[in-house]
Amino acid sequence: MASSTDETKISIRSKSSFKSNGIDLESMRKISSQFFEMVPVRRMKWKDDDAAMLTACPDLQIQLLNATVRHPVCKNFPPALAYRRYFMKLLIQKLEAGEADVADEVYEAYTDLLSYPDDDDETVCFKSYSLPSGEYISLQESVHLVSQGTTGLSTWQVRHFVLCSLKC
Repeated sequence: MASSTDETKISIRSKSSFKSNGIDLESMRKISSQFFEMVPVRRMKWKDDDAAMLTACPDLQIQLLNATVRHPVCKNFPPALAYRRYFMKLLIQKLEAGEADVADEVYEAYTDLLSYPDDDDETVCFKSYSLPSGEYISLQESVHLVSQGTTGLSTWQVRHFVLCSLKC
């Protein structure tokens, strides 16, 4: 069930599985959902317990990578490059502040993002929203507030109402 228009492209992707070795499944989904919705990184809601678990267990760090920057939705419908870089930078800062043994894969994922030229961060990105079924709806939008003389190329709060109607 996918549709597209000239201004917005919507795709639905299948659900993914999360392993739970400390961080509960719901917490991992919330972090992942906030990442795909491009919630400002500093406003992301992380439980203190989750951050402590991430600092204690490199395997959980890898699971978080797999639920965010390495997730198939991110590969096919990536959030803005600048957003992904900032997410990874703050994740590493959070882990290092907790004196964690940061998994090599975390550093590799960050340096991979840094290796992309800035001009690769084109004028469009994707925001993906998870449905209760675990599937994702991805919306293509402009990274600019005003584009082609309109604000119609970016999602607004109305997206929540549309998603609610799809969830019912």
